[in-house]
Amino acid sequence: MNKKTLLPILVLGGAFALMVTMIAMRPKPEKKPHQPKPVLVETLTVEAGEHQVWLESQGAVTPLRQSSLTARVSGTVVETAPQFLRGGFFHQGDVLLRLDPTDLQVALTRAEASLASRKAQLAAELAKAEQARKDWQAGGKGKPSPLVLRQPYVDEARAAVKAAEADLAQARANLERSFIRAPYDGLVLQKNVDVGQFVGIGTTLGSIAATDVAEIRLPLTEAELAMLPLQNDQPQAPVPVILQQSVGEQLLQREAVLHRTEAVADDKTRTVYAVARLADPYLRQAGKEQGALLRFGSFVHARLPGRVFANTYELPRHARNVQGQILLADASMTLHIRPAHVIAEYGDRILVDQGIEPGERVVLTPIPNAVEGMQLQDANDPHATATDTTRAATPEKRDE
Repeated sequence: MNKKTLLPILVLGGAFALMVTMIAMRPKPEKKPHQPKPVLVETLTVEAGEHQVWLESQGAVTPLRQSSLTARVSGTVVETAPQFLRGGFFHQGDVLLRLDPTDLQVALTRAEASLASRKAQLAAELAKAEQARKDWQAGGKGKPSPLVLRQPYVDEARAAVKAAEADLAQARANLERSFIRAPYDGLVLQKNVDVGQFVGIGTTLGSIAATDVAEIRLPLTEAELAMLPLQNDQPQAPVPVILQQSVGEQLLQREAVLHRTEAVADDKTRTVYAVARLADPYLRQAGKEQGALLRFGSFVHARLPGRVFANTYELPRHARNVQGQILLADASMTLHIRPAHVIAEYGDRILVDQGIEPGERVVLTPIPNAVEGMQLQDANDPHATATDTTRAATPEKRDE
């Protein structure tokens, strides 16, 4: 091997040996223990107490009584009342529309004439019967037969008078039926006819509704229904129902009363309807200055007071995780995970009777992959910092 070949090999070998020596002699890095940063959370200190369940539902305001106006006689509409239009108010006994009475008045005149004629026939038969009785007494022997005394003719004349009287009463009733009167205080829901239109017997003239009482059907689950103070699914004492309706920036509020629960569950939603009754929804009796007017067909939000539970803790619904557990922070801000026994859920709140002790702090901030013993930091601590990238996000509070 010549010098030109040997020299590069020696240089490379020396460099490799020097590199190995330097690697072996380099100082080892100092090992520092890993200290995870605490998770910044919001907490709530809880105390046991009495809490009332408030159930939330919604429904539409509907009339308790609703009727269809139907013509009982035929004729042409000759007049309609100014209030006989959609949304028009009326009082009991008001004439809403009138049919042409000409034919009915003719029928009444004929009935009166027929009655007079029948009465005259009856008087004639009575006179003939009296004369037949006298003739028999003058020359007859024994007891006369009814036919001799013309009793069948008298009975027929009396029956004819009764039939004529019935026809007259019918004619008077038909004439009165040409005036379509309101059966109660209410408003017009729909108008089907107008002046000049001919209507027959059975024609629907319109639909009306009473304004004295309204009903609101409120869907509830079986669990929510069990929270109401009911006996055999029916209220034994008045249960107030708070009705609310937003109109622009104004919140209208009225108080109704729980009247009943429907005994049949909806086969599609598996819900049961509670029915509340609201007196005087249009304030026609009380006056508009004494409350909020709730129209038929309008949508309202309802709050129903439920049962009262003692020694319970009321928490936001998001304080319980998907595993049904509640996260707690002790005095040293160490995380503890416990199962919680929830006895009621309503709106965005839950009631817990086991799993929490008085004065403990419940963690309101969801923590993904929470581990027992995890170190926490209270967001309300003035020394807390928001620089920790592991901070859990607190969900926005839901509107009630």
